[in-house]
Amino acid sequence: MSHNKKVTLKTFRFNAETDYLPYYKHYEMEVGKDELILDLLNRIKWEHDGSFSYRRSCRHGICGACAIKVNGRATLACKQNALELVELFGDELTIEPSSTKRAIKDMIIDKSDFWEKHAAVKPYVVADVD
Repeated sequence: MSHNKKVTLKTFRFNAETDYLPYYKHYEMEVGKDELILDLLNRIKWEHDGSFSYRRSCRHGICGACAIKVNGRATLACKQNALELVELFGDELTIEPSSTKRAIKDMIIDKSDFWEKHAAVKPYVVADVD
């Protein structure tokens, strides 16, 4: 018996270099019981639209690079089981960046102010070298 479910992903799309306003694009796909939201984002990019952009890095829920919103709920794409959200929200999931106002390209947001503050406070140990 198949544990797959047909789901519609309503994805936020925006390119600050070419788009005046953001829009949403729909993708329909079968989702398996062990698939994470990150797996679905990968499938959009690899199987449907190579221009789709998002951040990913550690795949262990540590770095926070894949932070997004699904139906308004903040989550890490690399940790969130897709079918759990389908059970919670239904067969259509709206995928958005963590801040639509700061979107640069699809799920990628501008974090330059964070990195400026990060550099200013030096949140790491600097060893004295003799």
